[in-house]
Amino acid sequence: MAKNHFLHVYTLCKNEIDLIPFFLAHYENIADRIIFFDNESTDGSQEYIKKHPKCSVIEFRTNNLMRDDILRMIKNSVWKESKGDAEWVIVADIDEFLYHRDIKKQLTYCKENGISIPLVEGFNMISSSFPKPGIPITKQVKFGTYSKQYSKNIVFDPNKITEINYRVGGHSIEPEGEVNFSQDIAFKLLHYKYLGPTKRLQERWDRMGASLSEINKANEWTLERSNPAIFTDWFGYVKKHAELVVDTSFKQWHSKVYRYFKKRDLSSPC
Repeated sequence: MAKNHFLHVYTLCKNEIDLIPFFLAHYENIADRIIFFDNESTDGSQEYIKKHPKCSVIEFRTNNLMRDDILRMIKNSVWKESKGDAEWVIVADIDEFLYHRDIKKQLTYCKENGISIPLVEGFNMISSSFPKPGIPITKQVKFGTYSKQYSKNIVFDPNKITEINYRVGGHSIEPEGEVNFSQDIAFKLLHYKYLGPTKRLQERWDRMGASLSEINKANEWTLERSNPAIFTDWFGYVKKHAELVVDTSFKQWHSKVYRYFKKRDLSSPC
């Protein structure tokens, strides 16, 4: 089957009306389709998404409980709809933004060199306030902390990969098919999780902790959310170790040199 599209984006959503406009602004110019799997949103997320010409919404239900088994199943299966139709897929959470100064050009380069899974370098981005509407989030929140855990393989070639086999959270994969990782880091993955104010972040953390399903508890998935103190520790770590991640000015080169000589804490808790 001939491939008609360049990129399809698949994402998960639950009451993310504040972040959705930034997500769409980031991906809409490079993606041919953006498919949202929405988990019973009640804040207008579905209605907002449906107004966008490139978007579609598929609702799933978990009775308002955190079910990482269902989220993993979705991530491991839905992208297969793009086989034969798209050259690339991105399978991301709503707060995950694949970043490169020219994403399409970089993906084309990967395609020309037979790369089926480009490597990414993950960063937990941080801001003391929530970004302003109408301005790309990458122009507002530029500092973050390197995270090996969030160097997630969210972009790959659906025509060469037969199974991606994400583990819970998507932090690691066991891919099958024509697996060819890039030799070097091809992209950054900006994880916009720590967008303040702190009260907002703590409330979101606590809500997720209160919604943990018995399946999550039995498998010890996302249990840190049930401990408010862990949020304080993680937020403090990200704030302390934040570095300039997104900038096209001279400062970026200064930051690159700094990161090259800086010994990163690979045992980061987040």
